[in-house]
Amino acid sequence: MRLLDNRQIRTLHAMRPYIAFLGLILTIAGCATHKKPSTAVSDTPVVTISFHRIIATNDNTYIALFDMKNTGDSDLWFSGYGCEDPISIVQHKSFFGGWAGPSEAFGWCGNGLIRCRLAAGKSRPFCCDFPLQRNRTFRLGIEFSLREIPSDSSPTFTYWSEDIHPDVNATVP
Repeated sequence: MRLLDNRQIRTLHAMRPYIAFLGLILTIAGCATHKKPSTAVSDTPVVTISFHRIIATNDNTYIALFDMKNTGDSDLWFSGYGCEDPISIVQHKSFFGGWAGPSEAFGWCGNGLIRCRLAAGKSRPFCCDFPLQRNRTFRLGIEFSLREIPSDSSPTFTYWSEDIHPDVNATVP
C-alpha cells in the first residue's frame, strides 16, 4: 500500500475549499430540482381531435371545424371563451420535418375564459379561427386537465389533431 507524500497531501489540502464548494452546488441543485407531474401522453390518446373542414372567410382568416371526443373513463377540463371555442394551439409543419410554433396556447386574453367539461365517452364540436399559411401542413392542440380548477401540482395534457393540409381542405363560403 502506497502512502501519499507531503506534496500530494498539500495539494489535497489546497483543493478542500473547491471540493466543499462543488459539494454545496450539487446539494443546492439537487434540492432545487423537483419532480414535475408528467405531461406525457400515452400512445393511446384519451382525447381524439377530428378535423372536418376549413372555411375561408371574407377577411383573409379561416375557420377550421373540429370535433373532440373523450375516449377515456374520466371527465376532462379545458379552457375557452365558450365550450365550442376552446383555447387552442396551432403548429405548422417545419421545412425540416418537425413542428414549428408554440407548444402552449397564445393569442388569447384571460378575460371571459371559462372552464368546460368534456365528459367521459362524450364528444363536442368546436371551431378555431386563425390566419392560414398556404401550403403548410398544420395541427391543432388543446390542453386538458383532470380538475376543473387546475393547480401547479396537477398535470395537464395536450392532445393534437391529425395533420391537416390547408389547400386540400379549404372551402370558400
